[in-house]
Amino acid sequence: MIAVRNLCSRVVWLADGRVIQNSDTAAVVEEYLQQNIRVEELANIPVLIASLPPDPAFRLRDIKVRQNGMMTNVVFNDKPVEIEIQYTVLQRTVGLRVYFDLLDDHDILIRSFHDDDAEAIPIMELGEYVSIATIPANLFSNFA
Repeated sequence: MIAVRNLCSRVVWLADGRVIQNSDTAAVVEEYLQQNIRVEELANIPVLIASLPPDPAFRLRDIKVRQNGMMTNVVFNDKPVEIEIQYTVLQRTVGLRVYFDLLDDHDILIRSFHDDDAEAIPIMELGEYVSIATIPANLFSNFA
């Protein structure tokens, strides 16, 4: 799809000999990926979370990835992406840091901590928390 995006300004998507879509490249590629990439990874998140070993201080509840206000596992560079992490702090904890990494095939592209702006070691009190990070549109254009 990267080659199609880089080489074509307009795309015709065919399926079973019929034209599905005939439009600018970005629109066709986005629709194609949305319809053809499986969303099994999102369905597996609760299973993966449930399989984590118990921790006396922290419980991960959910992870969501949204683009255009909708849950997705297909992310497009030309639109902002929102990552939401829901968790419970079970006991007052010093130094707890909640974070995520975005990786490509070779390296970490972004690492974001919930307390990136903290000036001291964080203290997390008991409670339910939601940490949200927004990745701006076109950020990954700089990683080519």
